[in-house]
Amino acid sequence: MRQHPPRTSHRRYGVERARLDRGRAEKLRKHGALAVSVWLVRDDDGSPTHLTVDGTRSLPFWSTSARAQRAAKIWGRGLRVESMPLDTWCDGVLPDADRDGLVIGINWSGPRLVGWSFTAEEVLNRLAAAN
Repeated sequence: MRQHPPRTSHRRYGVERARLDRGRAEKLRKHGALAVSVWLVRDDDGSPTHLTVDGTRSLPFWSTSARAQRAAKIWGRGLRVESMPLDTWCDGVLPDADRDGLVIGINWSGPRLVGWSFTAEEVLNRLAAAN
């Protein structure tokens, strides 16, 4: 998926909320509250999306450069790591991802890069709750 240009308006979407275990939700809040940037992996064609268990496409992001570097190394294929300001991500990428039917992968880890994916609204609500 190619990254869409940032938008200046912030949109809210009525999307059903998924349940999270308390530890994962707290970790997301902690990283989101401290972050001024998010990290992604991409190549010249854009960022990779991955099929989730329920068949939804997920667009992954990380809270640190080191986490994203590990993902780029595991996936290979010439992927590079880039950062994006948190406000650009919230105001542009998340609404675009929602419109495109994508969920957002957060801090995937491990040798197979697995983890949680959330709707754009869930991500924005958790970031708002952390502030």
